[in-house]
Amino acid sequence: MKTRSCLFFLSLMSLGFAAPDVNNLLDSAKTQYKNGEIRAALESVDQAKLMLFQAAPLALENFQLVKEPSTAYGVYQTRESNVFKTGDTIYIYCEPIGYTIKEEGENYNFKLTTDFSISDDKNNVLARQEDFANFGLDSHEPNTELMLNINYKFTGAEPGTYFLQTTVRDQYSDKRTSKTIVVKFE
Repeated sequence: MKTRSCLFFLSLMSLGFAAPDVNNLLDSAKTQYKNGEIRAALESVDQAKLMLFQAAPLALENFQLVKEPSTAYGVYQTRESNVFKTGDTIYIYCEPIGYTIKEEGENYNFKLTTDFSISDDKNNVLARQEDFANFGLDSHEPNTELMLNINYKFTGAEPGTYFLQTTVRDQYSDKRTSKTIVVKFE
């Protein structure tokens, strides 16, 4: 079904018709739903969602400390405390939204890069690294449900309060976003 509708939209575009906008897709979904064309309505909604997703600014939803790395999207155990011992692994779970999904042939892909910095309570940057981790995926479907496991391990940290900033950059656009978590070392 997806292939046929994508080919249909591509055919319309090659004939000089404009690609559908979000409102048109949602109107189509309403009509399709009323006519009992549930799968077609779902497809129209999916296409509208992808357009909105791509237009959204890059953001990190559900950015939080967790007890262990996640095994799947939406599957995590929140860590109640932000207190660590030097050498403990700090696990962060987050769900990026608004990243660019490129269509290449029959595949879709995205590429994200992370940077980090850690500062003390006097705003002194103690460590910083760009391109700390890279995340990407090639698939047959445009993936908008993505979770990232970001892990940090700091040795030799003095007891105190620290600000751990994670920045995620979209490699296909100038979109970027940052989140900061306060951690304490005993």
